[in-house]
Amino acid sequence: CIVWKGKVYIHLVDEKLHNRPLPLNHVKVLIKYVIKSDVSLSLPIKVAGVMVVGDAIGTFVAWPTNLIGLVSTI
Repeated sequence: CIVWKGKVYIHLVDEKLHNRPLPLNHVKVLIKYVIKSDVSLSLPIKVAGVMVVGDAIGTFVAWPTNLIGLVSTI
């Protein structure tokens, strides 16, 4: 099921996200539009209170690569 729509960024070696290393099998994403807001983030940003997808609109988060589906809008 689609949870959010946004941008996926290419993973760089030793990349960090919010001062933490980006885990293996995760990519940096920017959540632009939320479809299901109550889905928990696998790596919440506790200091900013970003715990679920609905909290992450306009925010970069780490998302598991196996849960990424690319959809063309062209």
